[in-house]
Amino acid sequence: MSSVSKNVLFRLALRVEDYVKKSTMVSSNEAPERDYGYLVVMECATEKILILAEVGDVPLDKMGCMEVAIEKCRRTIESGELSSWATRDFLNKCYGGGIGGVQINSVDVVVAFSGLKEYADESVCVAATRDLGMLEVKKAAAITAISSACTDYTVTTTEFLEALQAA
Repeated sequence: MSSVSKNVLFRLALRVEDYVKKSTMVSSNEAPERDYGYLVVMECATEKILILAEVGDVPLDKMGCMEVAIEKCRRTIESGELSSWATRDFLNKCYGGGIGGVQINSVDVVVAFSGLKEYADESVCVAATRDLGMLEVKKAAAITAISSACTDYTVTTTEFLEALQAA
């Protein structure tokens, strides 16, 4: 059985942190003041949390973002979907921002972030995992196609991701 090294997980957390900082500079960001949240990486086979990382200075009243990120991972694994947007239920606090199809050292994992707007949560996960070769281009496109169908925001995930990577 393959294992995921802590070094690789730390590299992912640092890359996510970089993208969270960049997200504040994207003009289409509906909440540019948010520069914090929680990253969770969960192994698909066991639902074991491989890393739970605080990014930025999370305000005390936003500590619930930790549970939201964990829930996104579990829901994505249980549904078998590539994106937590596929099972999003905003009224019941089931949000987008978790992505499947990610492999780290041949281990299937789900990566989720919570703290930004949903489209930004997902974008930082997609961008960071793509940069590190953990997510294939076709899967990234399929993930953002699911979330970009949402019309609740003035920007789609695909649009935000493109702007984020250009920032």
